[in-house]
Amino acid sequence: MEISDLLYKRKFTAFGHIQPEKELAYCIVTDGADNGKYGVAVTQYTKRTTETQAVKDITKSRKAAEKVLLFLYENAITPAVLPEIMHDIVMYDVFECGEFGGTADE
Repeated sequence: MEISDLLYKRKFTAFGHIQPEKELAYCIVTDGADNGKYGVAVTQYTKRTTETQAVKDITKSRKAAEKVLLFLYENAITPAVLPEIMHDIVMYDVFECGEFGGTADE
């Protein structure tokens, strides 16, 4: 997996014991094989940990991948729930653009 572009970054301040200070990064990914397929990755950085989840090969359209990333960013999707969210987006073609053709199982 190669990260090709960081499109969005979101910072959260600490809120007592409820929420630690963290940063979420939303990226377009490719497999590096130049097959023309795009995926998405979300990375969460805290003072103690870094967690990344990626879903590869979801679409051949970079525009569609960017649309998905915008949705993920606007809804503050974390790596922990990315696979389930992407499963629904791909399975049900949530954005009704017919451009998705991969799997969310990777």
